[in-house]
Amino acid sequence: MKPKIIFWITGPDLHFSIAYKLQKLFDAELYAIYDIPYRNNDFFQKQKFVKFQKTWNYFENIKNDSTYDLDYLSNFEKKFNVNLWKLVSNERYFIFNDFHHFSRSDILSILTQECKLFEKILTEIKPNFFLTFDTPFHFSRLFFEMCRNEGIKVLMFQSARLANRCMISEDPHKLTDLHFETDSISELNSFEKLQNYLNSNDYSKQIKEDLLEFSPKKSSTFFALLDYFYSDNKISQTHYSYYGRNKISVLLNKIKIELKTKYRKRFIDKNFLTKIEDSKFVLFPLPMAIEQNPLITAPFYTNQIELIRSVVKSLPIDYKLYVKEHPAQYTRGWRSISDYNEILNMLNVKLIHPDFQTKNIYEKCSLVISSASTASFEAAFYGKPSIIFSDLMFDSLPSVFRVKSIEELPNIIRTCLETTPNLNDVVAFIKKLESASFEFNLFNFFTKISKYFYYDGNNTNVKITNDQMEKFLSDNNDLLEQTTLEHIKRINMYDNSQ
Repeated sequence: MKPKIIFWITGPDLHFSIAYKLQKLFDAELYAIYDIPYRNNDFFQKQKFVKFQKTWNYFENIKNDSTYDLDYLSNFEKKFNVNLWKLVSNERYFIFNDFHHFSRSDILSILTQECKLFEKILTEIKPNFFLTFDTPFHFSRLFFEMCRNEGIKVLMFQSARLANRCMISEDPHKLTDLHFETDSISELNSFEKLQNYLNSNDYSKQIKEDLLEFSPKKSSTFFALLDYFYSDNKISQTHYSYYGRNKISVLLNKIKIELKTKYRKRFIDKNFLTKIEDSKFVLFPLPMAIEQNPLITAPFYTNQIELIRSVVKSLPIDYKLYVKEHPAQYTRGWRSISDYNEILNMLNVKLIHPDFQTKNIYEKCSLVISSASTASFEAAFYGKPSIIFSDLMFDSLPSVFRVKSIEELPNIIRTCLETTPNLNDVVAFIKKLESASFEFNLFNFFTKISKYFYYDGNNTNVKITNDQMEKFLSDNNDLLEQTTLEHIKRINMYDNSQ
């Protein structure tokens, strides 16, 4: 019997391309949930590139309606073993929205509609596999949790947190148990060699370099604006993520953000440290605001200011806390000056400039604490322990401590400060990570999609043509085939293990 595979597709993305290649290389029934902007609809309704047995458009099934069914939602939580309020309470569309306020009724109505849709899909097709990216929004996370709890194998595509490497796992917070033959890495017999390895495989550094290379053309920005202002505004009626938006309000909001970004940067340059003199301190790297980390990954620790306050209360008397702003936070207009002042006014806390080289901080700090950051992984390369507040794929390292109750924090910090990462543990984890991953520059692939379809990323609500898609698939044929074969390899291994 053919396996049934369902894809989560967000536009002319990697998973649409994988579906296109998969139908040529693997005998299966293909299905898809489309999570796409309004003007993408025409292409995906008529496309002949992938023969899906059936598709569902997520936003076409979510109407602007205030009716909901609490009894249904309560039974749904029990049936699928999910916590709905945990998911929606951190949804950025609901809590960080400059254009529309969502009431409790609005949110419960959306939940009722999407739960019924997802339950209908799983009941109707009973898929064997679900292929998706890591899930940044409550609704994609909900479908992932439903699939996982129903025993459907998830193949989640995500970065391996090493430059130019990705992995396919069942859970974004766990390293897959499936391992494959790989080229042996160079002998890592000292922390100095570990740091050299990290430097040559630095995921954050790679993204920064790719971002610098990816400079949108002024003409792309101009044509994106032209396309936006001459297009209809139907998406603001069909997609709740666009409620309240009109062309004037979006333009004014953009101008406001640009002005705030410049003003806040001047404050950062004036008030944040650019050098470190203390010898006994703990590092707390801030995550990017309004992003998956920590909203989805660490849902009970999203208030970073309160978390910093708890960390400061828990430190031994002879330690300071250094808080470092995320260098990419400028893409969100930096944080408010009132937030920065609140941190600066805390006793025993210093703010470090986002341009300060993090590796220089790792060398000097005693401990790294983060809600859900790769920094806690990188700390191990420098022989430093770390503390996290969520399940992450590197928490199997003995030097990484997971906090499950804030009251445990003082004791965990003291235990952690007496812990030294073992070189062999870190090397073994790297080998396991390399074995579970494969070469793929995810950020570079996203920039290709932006160039081919989205005016260099300036506008995603655009019309897509067959010619564009045909050229994209042809130009990236080898890369897409290699990635599809990686998926097939895992599908076969899961099938054989049952």
